[in-house]
Amino acid sequence: MARRIASWKNRLLSKGGKKILINSVLTSMSAYVSAVLLPPRTIIKAVERLLSRFFWGGNDNSSRHHWAAWGKIAKPTSSGGMGIRDLGSQVMAHSAKLWWRLFNVCSPWADFIRSSYVDCRDGIRSSAGDSPDWRRMVSFRLRWLALAAWDDDPADQTGSLLHRIRSGCCTVNRFEPNRAYTLFNNLLLPPRQLSFQNDLLWHRLIPEKVSIFLWRLHHAALPFPKALNRIGISLVSKCPFCSNQDEPDHLFWSCSISPPIWTWFEVKLDVPTLLPPTSPAGGLSRHRLAP
Repeated sequence: MARRIASWKNRLLSKGGKKILINSVLTSMSAYVSAVLLPPRTIIKAVERLLSRFFWGGNDNSSRHHWAAWGKIAKPTSSGGMGIRDLGSQVMAHSAKLWWRLFNVCSPWADFIRSSYVDCRDGIRSSAGDSPDWRRMVSFRLRWLALAAWDDDPADQTGSLLHRIRSGCCTVNRFEPNRAYTLFNNLLLPPRQLSFQNDLLWHRLIPEKVSIFLWRLHHAALPFPKALNRIGISLVSKCPFCSNQDEPDHLFWSCSISPPIWTWFEVKLDVPTLLPPTSPAGGLSRHRLAP
């Protein structure tokens, strides 16, 4: 994965291009491994650090400040994230698929696991020398109970867990990887209440790099003076066009140069007026894009 990223270092990639490469190439590489093996959490964290450095870094792979935590951006757009896939949720989804296949698919693998570890044992447990797949499924069950997703009865060894997988990850007796991923992503990285419609930022007609810029704007992840102060960089917080404080609300809405710029784009693109002609913005988060 590091070699693949190094091969892209001389390309002029925008944040949107990097997001596409992460979802279509890099996380797909890890998906092949996590579908078969259970990577340790230290490996998952190391891969996430690699992906985060690639996303926020320069085109020469230089290290730059990460303006938002990986757990904030690695969520579906419907949950307030950027739509980048989270590796931990992906691993949990693949583990859930193993549980589903064990009790719903007739195969030599399922018959062997059931006869070796389920039918002949008192309870769901693993011991030294067990199959890696079985140890992974036992670890998944313990993680499931630790998440306290539902008030499952710990004494119910398989029924409750299997029911939750069927109801949350399957449609008409078919396991759906995307549904499973969304389920575990919401458990591991709970969605936050947002003051705007995050899905509208990711409309298919908006370029990815513009959507990412708007997402960063709404999440205070742009290098404005207040954000720079949080990382120890002190700058004069003053708008270069007037004497007001240089903040996103002012720069994009209420500054004297903002209305003419918005008006020019409204005329060129034939879109409705976003701001009342005589009223300054009352806060960027309260203005919503038209569908």
